[in-house]
Amino acid sequence: MYVDSKKIEFKDFIPKKDVQQDIFLKKNPNYDGRGILIAIIDSAVDVNLPGLQKTSTGLPKIIDCFDFTGNGDVDTSKVKRIGKDGCLIGLSGRKMRIPKSWKNPSGKWHLGITSIEDCYNTILDSSKIKDKNSTQILESNQPKTIESKKAWKKIEIKTYPELLSKDLAIDCIVWNNGEKWQACLISAENFNNLENIKILSNFRVEHEYCFLPFGISCCVTIQNNGTLLNLFIPFESHGSSVAQVAARHFPGEPEKDGLAPGAQIVFMNVLKKITAFGKPAFSEAEISFEKALSKCIELDVDIINFSVAGDAFCEK
Repeated sequence: MYVDSKKIEFKDFIPKKDVQQDIFLKKNPNYDGRGILIAIIDSAVDVNLPGLQKTSTGLPKIIDCFDFTGNGDVDTSKVKRIGKDGCLIGLSGRKMRIPKSWKNPSGKWHLGITSIEDCYNTILDSSKIKDKNSTQILESNQPKTIESKKAWKKIEIKTYPELLSKDLAIDCIVWNNGEKWQACLISAENFNNLENIKILSNFRVEHEYCFLPFGISCCVTIQNNGTLLNLFIPFESHGSSVAQVAARHFPGEPEKDGLAPGAQIVFMNVLKKITAFGKPAFSEAEISFEKALSKCIELDVDIINFSVAGDAFCEK
């Protein structure tokens, strides 16, 4: 049967009436998930999405993000100092003038480099999918998603070496300002002007994120005294969709809320690679899953959502 996707209302993707959420909340307005911590073991989430910023009581919606695959790990053990000209040479070869406002009592700058090649391939593949019904709920909340896909298409004609060296290479700088570890991610778009670049600290502390080229959101965790930087980057939409159904919250717009708008979320990525078709693969997923479960026990989560399919979880 043909269904006109334009006539489908986004709210219909969340069966709140079927589970009688509206009736329950009228009787118990404070029983909306507040005080509950949900662990979503899946792919990485887009921390920029509207509805995933605050709970119904004003608390941070996403309290932490973990990547147990090693996908986002960046070696930042290389240490350099600023030259006499006030510049650092990144591992990409870019010459970056460090703003005087960046406090660094030790004078030691930890450098690393990574690439957003996987994100490029995934978004490019997904932009070719004709049937967008499964992603409507995500795109309705983030117009940037559609704009990003158009931007990726524009650079599709470039060769792989060009993309890797110019558009997709990300310089990472980590330093301690005397109070906490900080990091910034520098692309070909912004390395000439670092004055306005977003400086991040551990997401679990400040709940802040930055944008990589083409609107890709990213948050970080700094480990091992600045020698390891973990980037939490969404490469697939399933985890984000699950989070929205479970607990998204739009202040003053209850019709857009998820099933538990008062609940908080901790994200755990266990999907390591991307296939040629833009789908997450399950290489070494069992090991990542075990690490995620151990973290759930450590954090004393109340609910675990695990809705990932794959042969790696069916062999034993």
